[in-house]
Amino acid sequence: MSVNHEEFTMNSVSTNANINRISAASIHTHFEVAPILSTPTGCIIPLSDQEYRKIKAHSKSSLSPVFKSGTDYKFFTVDKRGERKTNSGMEDGSLLHCMLLEEASFSQKYVISKDYDAIHKDNPLYFSDVDKLKSFVTQHNKVYSELKKKLVESIKEFNEESKQEHKKITTYEQLPPKARTAKASKAATHRLFAKVMDELLIEVDASSSESQQVKQIEVLVSTFEQEISLAISDMKAFSESSTLQKVAAVNSLVGTLRSIFAAKNDEDKLKCVPTEWYYAEISESAKAKAISSYNRSQANGVKKELLNDKASPQEMIEQLKRECSPVISKLNDSYGQNLNFYCSKIVTVGGKKTCDSTYSCREVLADIKRVYNGAPVLRNELIDEEERIAGLNNQTLISQEQYDHAKRIVDAALNHPKAGPILRAPGNQYEVAMFWNEIIQHDALSELPDTETQSLNNDPRKRQVLCKAKADILNLSMNFISDTKFMSTIEFDAMERDAGKFTYHVQASFYKNGFNQIVKSLPDGPEELTEFALILIEKDAKKLGDDEIKPTRIRVAKYKVHHLERASRMTEYALVLTEVWNSTGNYDGFEDVDDIDVPAYQVKAEERWIANANQRLTKSNLTDTPVLQKNDGIDDLMPDFDLIANAR
Repeated sequence: MSVNHEEFTMNSVSTNANINRISAASIHTHFEVAPILSTPTGCIIPLSDQEYRKIKAHSKSSLSPVFKSGTDYKFFTVDKRGERKTNSGMEDGSLLHCMLLEEASFSQKYVISKDYDAIHKDNPLYFSDVDKLKSFVTQHNKVYSELKKKLVESIKEFNEESKQEHKKITTYEQLPPKARTAKASKAATHRLFAKVMDELLIEVDASSSESQQVKQIEVLVSTFEQEISLAISDMKAFSESSTLQKVAAVNSLVGTLRSIFAAKNDEDKLKCVPTEWYYAEISESAKAKAISSYNRSQANGVKKELLNDKASPQEMIEQLKRECSPVISKLNDSYGQNLNFYCSKIVTVGGKKTCDSTYSCREVLADIKRVYNGAPVLRNELIDEEERIAGLNNQTLISQEQYDHAKRIVDAALNHPKAGPILRAPGNQYEVAMFWNEIIQHDALSELPDTETQSLNNDPRKRQVLCKAKADILNLSMNFISDTKFMSTIEFDAMERDAGKFTYHVQASFYKNGFNQIVKSLPDGPEELTEFALILIEKDAKKLGDDEIKPTRIRVAKYKVHHLERASRMTEYALVLTEVWNSTGNYDGFEDVDDIDVPAYQVKAEERWIANANQRLTKSNLTDTPVLQKNDGIDDLMPDFDLIANAR
């Protein structure tokens, strides 16, 4: 859709962006879209907000500042300053408006953010917001500091033990296993082999005590475990059997075990000899030689290298792995697979990077990836990317919570017994623009500098202006208009106050007059608007997506006739004032000295106070009416404004 906006201003030399003399009947010819209705006095066209705003004409919103002063009108409408910035309330209203009245265009205007919490529910490095990311980094760095402290303490303890003087070993059993190098003599070895045959590989005496039988079986099974396991297929059943059954089973294998043992070479036979038997056969001189050799190696200064407690946590772990593995075992028990993760510190969001820069969320995520080698994700970053893409497509990104909340409000409106039938009445047209001409007439217009060029049909008291309005709902079958308002409250007093503040009655009158102007020239005769209904919807939370704090309440209302008539007169005067201000360039506002009233509610309160004061004074037998002293010697301090004005 496109429009030649130059043609909309060709009949006007006005510098005011809203004064246009063009005939409303010709408006629809400038659009590629067909009008819903076109008459000699105006037209109704389905227009986007963007195209609607481009058309130079008076509207309810452009006239609103007139009701305050010329100063306000020039500031807001002529100069187009002080435009309201978009806030959450306006954004919520636009979303609700779209879902309620322009459902078909929802996907063009909005896109719902993905449910990243569900998508990344199995990702331990997913952060739903920046606070969660900061908390994760803080906890990680806390564990990092604790681990580093433990590593330093372990290395210092190890180094201290290494520095201590070596104590001499005095018994063979005190030697480390690797240092027990003494061997039994050949003769002693053969004695041990014979002892195995004579004392170990013999049948269990069935007449001995059960404890003796159990002990003999245990020694035999532990020594010849492999051989017995091969002979007994079900060792579990064997271990669970009675002592008597075990004795029978073992005794049946003794002969076989003796044959197997006899066939082994000496080295394998030694493996079957109980350790304590073997140590008992080693000569004292051989033991002394092993002890002496060990003590001599220690005395000669074979010392372990001291570890570096200033190294990085990872390097300290590697040192301890080589020299003191029990420490690492304990750390593994405490940290498990995460031990290596905590060897590195992670930069913090907002932490100082250089003298004039700090770490961003993206840099922190990259550092987490370096440490954990995973896929860290921050929901904010994902949403920012969604918003960027939505912006490229001229869409607005909303959350699932916002959509669900808005849907509940919209459903409540559609199911309302009064609002629902209006919102979905057969023949409804949604978001349509109306264009018509107002013929304004006033003696003041004939005195303006531009009267000769701007008057209508050479009548200096008359001028023609183009007006426009955008109706939420317009129904030509029943001739009604409805406008939806999303409000913080619809309680009667508060609702009437807010509606008055935003001049909804002026809007109702303006739209009614405009519609009547358009349909008064229908071929079958004039028609009129039957109703202008306000559908007032109270939001149940401060903003969409928040927790509900009250029910969604809905009210359908219409203004009484005398309020619409007064609003119509206000609009007539407003249109004349804009002509006067634009022609003279004098946008007056607060230059005069005005008489002002005390608000009615305060007058009543003050009258009650006087009555109460009088009653109290009367009860106290004091003067009924206080007499105020007047100083006749001092003239009135206030200047006579009327005298000053008349003297000019």
